[in-house]
Amino acid sequence: MTNQSQERLNRTVDSYIVIYKELEKMYLNKKYTKEQKKLIKRQMLSIYSGLLNSKLDKDEKKDTLKDLKTINMLDKAYLIMQRQVASHLIKK
Repeated sequence: MTNQSQERLNRTVDSYIVIYKELEKMYLNKKYTKEQKKLIKRQMLSIYSGLLNSKLDKDEKKDTLKDLKTINMLDKAYLIMQRQVASHLIKK
């Protein structure tokens, strides 16, 4: 990977982290309804999934993802199931 594309990837990841942190603040704020929090969490999961599937090197990805504390084991299981269903549908 060229330095320029690595720099671009790093900037993109940094931008996603900033957006994720803002969504996390909203998610933890008590002023939002349960339905609104579901939508916010869905966006957070989308960012998490994008980072999980990014071209970051393994250690960098691990460090980046461990800082996203609002994603719990149930969320991770949901993403795994979602990936398996999508994979199954593609095979058909």
